[in-house]
Amino acid sequence: MAQAGEHASSGAEQARPRPAFMPARRMVARPVAGLFRVLRRGSPRWLWLFSAGQCLVLVAWMILDPRFDAVVYRLQMASGLGGASRGAATNGLPVAVCAGLLAGLIASVVLTHLLAFIRLFWGSRPHRALGTWLAYVTFVCLWIAMAMNWAHVTWWGKQLRLRNQVGGFEAVARELRVAWPRDDGQLATLDPFMAYPVGDPATLVMLTLPDTTRAGTSFSVIDRGESGALRFQLTGREAGDWLEWHPADEQPSSFIGGLWDAHELEQYWDLGEGWYLVRYR
Repeated sequence: MAQAGEHASSGAEQARPRPAFMPARRMVARPVAGLFRVLRRGSPRWLWLFSAGQCLVLVAWMILDPRFDAVVYRLQMASGLGGASRGAATNGLPVAVCAGLLAGLIASVVLTHLLAFIRLFWGSRPHRALGTWLAYVTFVCLWIAMAMNWAHVTWWGKQLRLRNQVGGFEAVARELRVAWPRDDGQLATLDPFMAYPVGDPATLVMLTLPDTTRAGTSFSVIDRGESGALRFQLTGREAGDWLEWHPADEQPSSFIGGLWDAHELEQYWDLGEGWYLVRYR
């Protein structure tokens, strides 16, 4: 009789309808448990490969995109950190959109290394091995170095881009070295300009922005030094710096332009054949 009662009760439990919806606790617990299983059993290599891929994407962005300085500046302003802007190209995606993409990339880097850190203590034996610790420290140091030296990477990328564009500026400089204008006017290789100061001009201010290199790089001002050096203030894609030609045995230095504007030398890069990429404060 007791056994029959037990069978009857078990049959009733089996016949009881299951709830239409999974309890909330199970809905949360199952994905979390699945994530923990992946963190514990998955190979640590995919995290390092993903981190390396993130690093390569960021370095390529720094080198190839002239707007990266402006993107970082926009992100710093949005986060309240401030910063110094070098000017920005206006072509392609808006700078605000690129700043959002950069913020997303940084968030993914932080999440990747947070997961890697958790697996160092909670993961399976391969995740707690000495080699995994060394890999983690290496990648963290790599990203710290990237955060501290990104401006040097973008500067190096800029000289790579402009090295192939010097020829367009050389055609203008060749004509100016032969005959520097004494008044407002226009030359065969130069669009209309205004010359300052009047009578003994040292600066030409462009009235239109010439596409000297057919790559979106232009200039708004040409300044002539006492030694005959020619300084082109860049605008367009490479805005914020100067491309300069100097005679032999002369290098860029601080100067006061024809409009009485002071420029203090910060750094420069030798592009060869008397040409320099120069940055002033």
